[in-house]
Amino acid sequence: MAYLYAGTQKVTPVIIRDYQTVTVSGATPTVSLENYTIYNAGTLTSLTITLPSSNIPTDFIAQINFTSGSTPTVVNADGMKWFGDNINENTGFIARANCEYSIMIYYSNSSFRGVIQGSSIS
Repeated sequence: MAYLYAGTQKVTPVIIRDYQTVTVSGATPTVSLENYTIYNAGTLTSLTITLPSSNIPTDFIAQINFTSGSTPTVVNADGMKWFGDNINENTGFIARANCEYSIMIYYSNSSFRGVIQGSSIS
C-alpha cells in the first residue's frame, strides 16, 4: 500500500501499482491530469489544471506539489470542488504567497475534488 501526502500528512491510503512522477517545468504550466500521477513543480505564478472529461476511472487519483512565491499563485481548475487550506466559498482555492502546497485530486460521485494542504515557507 502506498500513501499520497498533503504536505507532511498522510492522506487517504490507496493502492498504487503503476504510478508515475512527472516534473512540471515553467512558472505558468497547464497540467492535464492523468490517473495515478504525481506532478512536482517548482515556484509557480499560475497553474491551470485540466481535468479528464471522459473514461474517468472511479479510483482516479493524482497529486500536484508546488510553491507559491512572493506573489500568490493563481490556480484555475474548472469543475473542481475544493477542500482544505485557503478555500474561499465563492471563488475556490486561493493560494497565499510564500507557501508550499500539495493538492490531492480524486474522483468521487461524478465530480473531481481537490484537497489542499499548504504550509508557510517564510
